[in-house]
Amino acid sequence: MEIDRITPQRLKDMLYGGESVTVIDVRSVEAYEALHVPGALNIPKNTISSACSALSKDERFVLY
Repeated sequence: MEIDRITPQRLKDMLYGGESVTVIDVRSVEAYEALHVPGALNIPKNTISSACSALSKDERFVLY
């Protein structure tokens, strides 16, 4: 598994440039409901470990 840090601008470029990426918002449900990146999944950080098994190993993910 490769982990890179990217800037918000890079994420914007990826999303609007048509790159295949799944955005995961690891904040609380309340924070997610208040505001989130359009299309982002909400998987709170305290549940991310158990959720990882359901995620495809072939996809590219951005967590914030």
